[in-house]
Amino acid sequence: MVTSLSHLKRIEIRDCKLIKEIILTEETKKKTSKILFPKLDSLSLDGLPKLSRFCSGHPIEFQSLKELDIISCHALTSFVACVQQFYSEANNSSETQYLFNRMVEFPELEKLYLSKMNSLENTWDTQLMPNSFSNLKALTIHYCRKLSMVFPPGKLPRFRRLERLSISYCTVLQKIFQFQDLDAEDTYAAVKFNLRELEILLNGKLKMIWNKNFPIGFTFQELESVEVVDCGALKSIFPTSIATGLPRLQSLTVKSSPGGGVICGIEKIVAKSETAGSDPYFKFPQLKTLVLYGLLKLTCFYPDRHITEWPKLKSLELIQCDNAIIFGSEIINPNQEEAHGGGIQDNILQPLFMFEKVNRNLEELTLHHNDLMQILSSQPPANFFSKVKVLTLQSLRPESCSDLFGFLKTLYNLAKLLVKDGTLKELFAHEDAVYVKLRHLSIYELSYLKHIWNQDAISQSVTQCLETLTIGSCNSLSKIVQSAASFRSLVALNVNDCRTLKSLLTVSTAKTMVNLTEMSLRNCPTMTEVVENNRDQTEDEVVF
Repeated sequence: MVTSLSHLKRIEIRDCKLIKEIILTEETKKKTSKILFPKLDSLSLDGLPKLSRFCSGHPIEFQSLKELDIISCHALTSFVACVQQFYSEANNSSETQYLFNRMVEFPELEKLYLSKMNSLENTWDTQLMPNSFSNLKALTIHYCRKLSMVFPPGKLPRFRRLERLSISYCTVLQKIFQFQDLDAEDTYAAVKFNLRELEILLNGKLKMIWNKNFPIGFTFQELESVEVVDCGALKSIFPTSIATGLPRLQSLTVKSSPGGGVICGIEKIVAKSETAGSDPYFKFPQLKTLVLYGLLKLTCFYPDRHITEWPKLKSLELIQCDNAIIFGSEIINPNQEEAHGGGIQDNILQPLFMFEKVNRNLEELTLHHNDLMQILSSQPPANFFSKVKVLTLQSLRPESCSDLFGFLKTLYNLAKLLVKDGTLKELFAHEDAVYVKLRHLSIYELSYLKHIWNQDAISQSVTQCLETLTIGSCNSLSKIVQSAASFRSLVALNVNDCRTLKSLLTVSTAKTMVNLTEMSLRNCPTMTEVVENNRDQTEDEVVF
């Protein structure tokens, strides 16, 4: 039957609860004859809980296969079982199982997706067919909870064309890129890897992405995006040899998910190499987005003297990096020098950023209350944040307002402010608030907020510049403004989940909204009227 499928281009098998083997072979002496699928370009196996192998005893070559998906095949440990393995299983032997071995060949495979394979422990054997997987470009492995090894040690060069790697919810996986230790006189040949996107999510026991002393000749200079989330045992992201050669890296995200219950174990971004020279130089010429979120154990970028440069950084998000010094200066005055124990030369744990090494072109900034206070205490140079257009602030407290609006005054190009969470009762309460001319304002989850603007801010017509106003989950707010205010530039007004909001606007305020084109009100159960009816005044017409 199989030999007659020379024109088959696609196989998809789904939700067959009893199937154990795709190609059933008979007990004959011709066990080693090769099976060919010359034109098959897509193979998907999904929802086959009892599938133990594709076939056994026969080598298979998928000469044209481009994409392979294996999903919810909980019993599958070897794609093609060799004869010895077949009999080992029959005798309940505990021989190591590999999903892919020398019995199967994928010379043109580009995409491999493995998900919810509960028995999978090892992906590749060290013995593979010469051209197999050499063209693999995208590898995704999700929810393989017994997986202990991805790439076989010593065989990494085979996967040098891999461009995208995503690994998540592999709860016992400890290492990703491994290599075999060599004798002192041996060296690795230089290998340039094409990896562009790396995504590592919720791998609870992961200890290393790359080995600490990764071979210098192995380079990942094509990396553009790295995202690491909720890896509690991971102490660092890059070895020194990798971090010093990332000329195309554009986005780096390292975080703990809010409310996820996992404390990210990251203590430093780059691990110190035993062979690295003094003052390693880390330059990220293309990095535009950096997110460090919920890294309570982070203390430094690199645990020794070093130089970092971020010439194109546009978006910076710092949330709860409480144990790290965020910003500092290469120039230390006598008072700072005493506090630092003799100056930057003797202070091993340098700040994450030196003011002199970060460009002044930051356009998006996200900060937690603690990180904001730390940055302000570090006395940034005048106009350092002057090009920030979008500012997001989380967990603000009343005591931060005075410093906050002094900071906002220096953001001359600020157009959008998003405030989320916190214990503020009044947002624009400080006298300096009158200088903040926003075009877009979003407020979320301020449970204690009673007023957005105070009377002084309203009198200075701060609201006249607003084009969009979004308010959500502010359950102590009874009215957007307490008195007359002008919203003549407002185009969009969105309010949702404000359970104590009784009315939205006064008549006089509503009459100023001559440019309003969108209004959305949702889940405000105590609201009795949108435009407040002041019975002491005569009737007046409001036109939207």
